[in-house]
Amino acid sequence: MSSKPTPESKRSRDDMGSTGSEDDNGMPTAFTPADREMLQTIFTQLQKLDILEELKTDVVGLKQSVEHNNALIEDLKIENKSLKKEVKVLTSVTSTLTNDNVKLKANLLDLQCRGMRNNLLFMGIEEKEKETYETSEAIVKNFMHQHLKIPVEEVRKIQLERVHRLGPRKENSKFPRPLVAIFANCKCKDQVLGLSKNLKGTRFYLSNQYPAEIVERRQNLIPIMNSFRQKGKKARLVVDKLYVDGELYRGDYQQSGK
Repeated sequence: MSSKPTPESKRSRDDMGSTGSEDDNGMPTAFTPADREMLQTIFTQLQKLDILEELKTDVVGLKQSVEHNNALIEDLKIENKSLKKEVKVLTSVTSTLTNDNVKLKANLLDLQCRGMRNNLLFMGIEEKEKETYETSEAIVKNFMHQHLKIPVEEVRKIQLERVHRLGPRKENSKFPRPLVAIFANCKCKDQVLGLSKNLKGTRFYLSNQYPAEIVERRQNLIPIMNSFRQKGKKARLVVDKLYVDGELYRGDYQQSGK
């Protein structure tokens, strides 16, 4: 059951700023400027509270994002540490393989030199048309007798496993290809090489056969050897090493590991 407002309650509402316009329940239907300002202030504060809540939510999200990123950074640090270890291992393996490759190359070169130790190059001998192994051998033995002054009887005793021209024939070449004579034993080859002094002042030349890499090293050392000889020093080549007055030359050219 509804009751009518009493005079006291009406005065109380008037004191609170009511305009006197009331609804059926006795509530004011309008507010004073002061009431509106207060309500606006309250509304603004509520909006700020809403913004603070949003900021709080954003801060929580940022905190979670930072924590996630920190976790990723830690994982990356662990992965980077692992990668550094792997790189260190790979570097060590690469260094080992490089050293092994150098050793293998040196061993291969040594084997090539050993395989050629019975070989002697005869240079400057004119080529004949359609030379065969037999005719090449006959040319070399005739050369030994005529130019190295080896008696015919001794020449016949020299055993040659094979004689052939070195490399493919070049058309219109002014220089004949060297003849490679493979002796049955190294001692006999060295004896023949020792007689090369008889070729002084001729176009002919005798030399041991070496792999291409050794030949290149010797070619680099020959001018240096000649310069030392011009100064009156005793210089000689032993395979790919230059000795000057009995000491190993270690100038601009030096073969590592030798």
